[in-house]
Amino acid sequence: MLNLIWNFSFFIITLGILVTIHELGHFLVARFYNIGIKKFSIGFGKVLWSRKDRYGTKFSIGIIPLGGYVKILEKDDKCSRIIIKKRVFSEQSIFKRSLIIFSGSFANFLLSTFLYCIIYIHGSYNVRPIISNVITNSIADQLNIVPGMIIKSVNGINTPDWNSVRMMFIRDMNNKSLDLCVYKIYDANCIIKHISLNKLNFDYHYDPFLYLGIVEPNFNFSNTISYIESGSVAELLELRIGDILYEVNNIRVTGLMDFISKIICNKNNLIKLIIIRDNVKHIFNFPFKLIKNNKFKNFLGIYTKKNVLSNNYKVVNKYNIFVSIKKSILNTICIVRLTVNLLLKTVFGEFKISNLSGPIFIAKSSGVSARYGIIYYLKFLALISINIGVINLFPMPILDGGYLLFLLIEKIKGKPLSKKFHSYSYRISSILLIVLMIIALFNDLSHF
Repeated sequence: MLNLIWNFSFFIITLGILVTIHELGHFLVARFYNIGIKKFSIGFGKVLWSRKDRYGTKFSIGIIPLGGYVKILEKDDKCSRIIIKKRVFSEQSIFKRSLIIFSGSFANFLLSTFLYCIIYIHGSYNVRPIISNVITNSIADQLNIVPGMIIKSVNGINTPDWNSVRMMFIRDMNNKSLDLCVYKIYDANCIIKHISLNKLNFDYHYDPFLYLGIVEPNFNFSNTISYIESGSVAELLELRIGDILYEVNNIRVTGLMDFISKIICNKNNLIKLIIIRDNVKHIFNFPFKLIKNNKFKNFLGIYTKKNVLSNNYKVVNKYNIFVSIKKSILNTICIVRLTVNLLLKTVFGEFKISNLSGPIFIAKSSGVSARYGIIYYLKFLALISINIGVINLFPMPILDGGYLLFLLIEKIKGKPLSKKFHSYSYRISSILLIVLMIIALFNDLSHF
């Protein structure tokens, strides 16, 4: 129950921040151009709080925290008849209207850049891209990639830590191949390993490098369970916080990533898991399909304690304010590109619709990231902010991107589209959006 309250609380905080920033983007640009604003609302339904400012704008907070809106004056509004023409939104130039519409997503991107800037100035710890283990008979093993090698670059781009390695891999996963530049600690000569991606079928709920047989170090997270998700396989098996993951199918487990790699590469129908509880071994046998059908990120729905990272494997990303601003902007642009790429692949069927997540996933992830500390939460917040910004620019009439598309058509035609067309397109897109939300919610529920 406490876990549910924790996750819900951070879900409200997360959504409240992101929605407020998004709507504030619309509001500030409209106010800059002296456009009449009737209402600024965060949330829907019963009004919990409201007040009017000296410009006549009503600010309110609704009881349902699933979005918000800025209501701008239109020429059809009754009150607009006594308002001078230049304050009506529809009477503005296409450029001004486009800027007001785009400013919501732009505000989300600015928030992400600001958060990344804070993270870089404060400093965050990452792990050097040292390969901890290579799974037997995997693609990496066949290419003679061995434990202890360091990944210097992916497709020619320098990768100083595991986060950058994973980022580059996701960025280039639509390519037919991947070139890893690896070297050994005692031998600085770089060796290029050419990896074909044609026949790999990734499930993007999990770390894609595990499909190549590459396991990163276990220094970040130990094999001691620190958290169990409600309704998960771990809860079904009656695992407990404090249990130590000891063996999977008679092979020792050295940490969380090692545990995940042993599960994902399991070839038996039955999994034998041994844990240590109060210095006593306990054996759990369960079918592999129980995990295969379960979409928890860590398979069993568990998280483990953080370890203190050894200086030999630690990379501290800490910069002055000017370098931080530059890196934050570049990082935001990179993630925007990745998000657009993944979204387009989902639309065109290259990604499974089962990868689509909804509010339950966000609530759970916000709570978990907050448990790991403020820096982890800020990283999560920045990532979700970018996702919201990108999704809102998708060309559906009910979203900001659809309105921008209508303005583009208006610019080309020389006149706006008919009200009838607007009405029908909004209805169709509303139905489509509801269907997508139901699918996302179903996916979230199926992960339990």
